[in-house]
Amino acid sequence: MTNIHIEHKIKSDLLDIRIDKFLRTIGVKLSRSRINLLIKNGKILVNNKIPKPSYKVKCGDTIIVDYERLTSNDIKAEDIPLDILYEDDDIIVINKQENIVVHPARGNREGTMVNALLHHTKISGGDKSRPGVIHRLDKNTTGVMVFAKNDESLTILSKQIEKRTMKRTYLALVWGNIMRKYIKIDEPIGRKISDKRLMAVTSVNSRNAVTEIRRIASFDIASMIKVKLQTGRTHQIRVHMAFMGHPVIGDDYYGKFSRSAVKDLDIDIKKHFDNIDNFMKRQALHSVSLGFKHPKTFEDMMFYAPLPKDMIDLLNRLKNLDNGV
Repeated sequence: MTNIHIEHKIKSDLLDIRIDKFLRTIGVKLSRSRINLLIKNGKILVNNKIPKPSYKVKCGDTIIVDYERLTSNDIKAEDIPLDILYEDDDIIVINKQENIVVHPARGNREGTMVNALLHHTKISGGDKSRPGVIHRLDKNTTGVMVFAKNDESLTILSKQIEKRTMKRTYLALVWGNIMRKYIKIDEPIGRKISDKRLMAVTSVNSRNAVTEIRRIASFDIASMIKVKLQTGRTHQIRVHMAFMGHPVIGDDYYGKFSRSAVKDLDIDIKKHFDNIDNFMKRQALHSVSLGFKHPKTFEDMMFYAPLPKDMIDLLNRLKNLDNGV
């Protein structure tokens, strides 16, 4: 763990720049949520006062930042099984299992994908607290993801995400029968005001988020959809589907009103809903394919992760309920 102290006085006019964006320009490579938490805890001061997270810096401001940074030496290599789909000197592609977070953070120093990767191979690049990480999947989302093994690969693959040329496709089972075959959801996502751990569709301190969904199967009480992301916001698919009134099955965070998605159906709701709700122990969301150009050869690459057993079993249960079994 490294203690970081930064004191910076702004000597030029900066137009309309929020403090979180400005801090990145002076080397504070932290997420917006981490910066907001530091502000809340008084670890970031502007002119010796705690600013609002939306504060826009001005010429003459003195900014003080104090925080602890996890380094690669703090991350313990752990012998955790990995389902490796592909590996070379520059990248490693993994089929992520459920119930594992991607990288170490507060409260999750061990037992992460990065801990497992460091035991298997050498990875580097980017933030020392999460070496090799290009994108993330939620703890209980399964499926294909890629990690970089060096700085050059991380930079090139990160630019592919930024330019939206990395192709990410998901399969999900959601509550309710979606009537349209194709829907494009273009709704901004930001932190939920009443609970900062969660995200929500909101116009307050949000970023644009675009999700494309295509219905590929329908059941009495649910739908199976294929999802393509144009952006990569935190919990994006789960938030957008809950906003549409079709939350992902098994989603404890965003599925609060799951029953309302099926309340008008002319079926035995208790039999159908409770059967599925009690069965699925995580959100039924899976990263099924990932496409990108190799960071060194620039060859087009596409990887697939088969649907996990719990989602296959869920599909069979939905089919059986439709057939009265």
